[in-house]
Amino acid sequence: MSWREITIEVDRIGTREGTTRGTRVYVVEGNSNLDPDEVRANTSTTVNGITLPAMGDAYNTGSPAIVIGKEAELESPQCVKLTVSYSSKATDQATAIENPLARPTLYRYGGQPFTEPYFRDVDGEPNVNSAGEEFADLPQRQNATGVIEITDNVASFDNAANDSRRNTINGSTVAIGGQSYAEATVYVDQIEANGPFVENGVTYYTRSVRLLTREAGWDDVFEDRGLNELDGGELVPIKDQEGNQVQLPYPLNGSGSAAASPTATPAQIVRKPYVRASFAWL
Repeated sequence: MSWREITIEVDRIGTREGTTRGTRVYVVEGNSNLDPDEVRANTSTTVNGITLPAMGDAYNTGSPAIVIGKEAELESPQCVKLTVSYSSKATDQATAIENPLARPTLYRYGGQPFTEPYFRDVDGEPNVNSAGEEFADLPQRQNATGVIEITDNVASFDNAANDSRRNTINGSTVAIGGQSYAEATVYVDQIEANGPFVENGVTYYTRSVRLLTREAGWDDVFEDRGLNELDGGELVPIKDQEGNQVQLPYPLNGSGSAAASPTATPAQIVRKPYVRASFAWL
């Protein structure tokens, strides 16, 4: 940003009924086009011995009136007029020096629908025909993943550090928005941020985090079935009562051996597709 000149066009202050209020209007002229938002946020450039004030700065040394507002207006492409308001009133000052990092975190809850194939119905019955054979295509059912969208202000944002947080699940019980979620039930989908912004002299980023929740957890659970079993470390066909190899996936016991009967409940195989991580950053 290249500024050529800063002048004070208006400078007045007065006290009435115990409250001191004032206004200063600065005119900033540049060597190139100016951005009003950048002029309003700038409190470090000095031209002609004049530096634009920050929120909370006193009108003069020892003055009870401080900056409570700044409005920048583009007069021409290379000229911005900055109107600065001062007040000694406590309620004015409390509003003016609000820290954007102290604003409350916002939560939005919803759901993300999807369809999925399923082998057993809600009563635990397998989806097979009357002869016990699987259908050519497994039936589909509706399901939904919970969605939590979190918006907050943070002092900094390291996108590289957040790469290691995306696509992870909570490694322990975590509290989000006053609600508790069990281990491995919350998945980090997106972490984004806009900024940096400067407000009241405070630099911050507005961060958005999108989480997906599943009460059953994010581990994959499979029924342990197959056409072969382990025998002495060797893979051998599973035979029916007549000594023929079975034609449908047969229940296994979780250790590679066939269950006692084709109607036995198969063991469950659990696989962990996502890294468990700490959510202390959230």
